[in-house]
Amino acid sequence: MSPVKRAFHYFTRKITHSIIMVLTLTAIFILILTVLSATAAGKNYIHQIKLSFSKNITLSSYRSTDVLTCENIKKIADTLGAVNYKCLSNTLPAELLNEAGKPLDVYLKKDILVSAGFEHAGTVRSNSSSEQDELFADGTFELTEGRHLNKNDGGKALIHRNLAEANGLSVGDIIGLDFPGEIVEDLSGDYDTENMDLKGSNVQIVGIFQTAQPAEEASGLELSHLLCENSCFIDMNTYSSFFRSDGSTFFHKVTFTISNSAELENAVNTIQNLDWIDWSACSIWSDIDVYGPAIDALSSLNDLLETGLLLILLVCLLILIIIISYGVKRRKKETGILLALGITPNSIVLQHIIEALLSTVTAILLSIILSGGIVKSGSDYLINTTVNQANENGDASHNDPGILKTNPVFTLASTTIYSAALLETALVTISAIAVSVPFMRKKPNELIKI
Repeated sequence: MSPVKRAFHYFTRKITHSIIMVLTLTAIFILILTVLSATAAGKNYIHQIKLSFSKNITLSSYRSTDVLTCENIKKIADTLGAVNYKCLSNTLPAELLNEAGKPLDVYLKKDILVSAGFEHAGTVRSNSSSEQDELFADGTFELTEGRHLNKNDGGKALIHRNLAEANGLSVGDIIGLDFPGEIVEDLSGDYDTENMDLKGSNVQIVGIFQTAQPAEEASGLELSHLLCENSCFIDMNTYSSFFRSDGSTFFHKVTFTISNSAELENAVNTIQNLDWIDWSACSIWSDIDVYGPAIDALSSLNDLLETGLLLILLVCLLILIIIISYGVKRRKKETGILLALGITPNSIVLQHIIEALLSTVTAILLSIILSGGIVKSGSDYLINTTVNQANENGDASHNDPGILKTNPVFTLASTTIYSAALLETALVTISAIAVSVPFMRKKPNELIKI
């Protein structure tokens, strides 16, 4: 009789032992499949996060005017191979005056907070071109009179129509920008005010703009000088003169755009490794700062699962050796008779392997039918718990409400099932060989007498 037939007869005859093997192997398969699925889901989710990265890297330098000069910005862009870079508008609160030096009447709304020293203040914005400013580019503002500011201007400004009408101003008039003590004190939190030339300046109105889109309802926490109606634009040369005695232009914030979001981490590292940047006065921000806690947590989970899988395989191997050893020892006489009849030890070892594999195949088929919900629940729990914890940590550290609010979608890949089946088959085969080979070294009469 062939090893296959003997194995099949034993599998169907020793039904109790077979059931124990099948149930044990089913539990082992589901456990291995859950670990492999959670690991695969974690890696896939990390990949999805990285693909969803914004391609933008923002570099800020409020404490230094020497970093984001036009020359240095171009140098960084060339180093990154950036497809584009955008110099974000510099902003500064300032007291608004008429040509005679008297404070202008600013626009106020109900429940607006007016800080001490900011009763006649507005927000001054500046870019290399006012037309390229995000508020004009996105349609929030539109120019209604005069012209836009350009990089060659000096001592020029645009003001909001509300501010112009409230103070009888028109294109060609002069307004003053001043920095009283309260504003300087407020600026000192972000800017190096000790090295700023905050004597103020007079600028000529060359254009008037208005709000093109309806403004949102103001809340009690909104500051009066931040209202759109109290904003004005000045040229870069005038703005820079407040900070640098030589008047050379610079920016407080620049956003670089790279070609591939998957290379975001490398791009950030490239900037951080530029030794000529004074990082005590600069900061860098990208989606890595937002999603970093989740990526780190998922990576740690994957490492833990991979280590845990090795321990699980070792424990399961010992369990299978014990179960198979029990079955082999119970039929010592039967084995001795087979050897006495001329059946080779290799044939008997093969029979034991086939017996174990019959249980394995049955267990795998049973597991595939039963394990869908179990594996999904286990994987979802591990991944979602990790992601939710990262959300809490991320929200606490970045105060960003948009961090990873979407949970990963679970899918049981066929490759994961194949991997689990292969691991279980290897465990069973190794266990059967480990038990049978030493046993076959005994002579037939020794086994029959036992």
